[in-house]
Amino acid sequence: MAVQESERVCLLQELHSLFGKIIIPLISRPLMGMQNYFHSHLDFGCGKGWWTYYAAARVPEAKFIGYDADPRKIRAANCGIPRLNNLAFTDKKKEALTYGLPFTSVGSSFVFH
Repeated sequence: MAVQESERVCLLQELHSLFGKIIIPLISRPLMGMQNYFHSHLDFGCGKGWWTYYAAARVPEAKFIGYDADPRKIRAANCGIPRLNNLAFTDKKKEALTYGLPFTSVGSSFVFH
């Protein structure tokens, strides 16, 4: 029996949600206690923004911006992620690079081109 496209999409969304709720908080655990060192962070290639969201939630004193060249990913991040005052997502390079200058850190997990 072939898996229908809608079932596949639903499964991928569930896996992404599970990843966002369980795995990313574990990955971002080292951010705890770094409030004095983090002032602004650029997540280059943020995808749908889950890591950026959890990091921003854990360090509310810092600014976080998620940049991805794919506007669909940014739309998904802006629609699917709860709002935080210290968090923004963009697909515009100039906006991303000037949001929190100077950046205390820049990170990238996966960037596809």
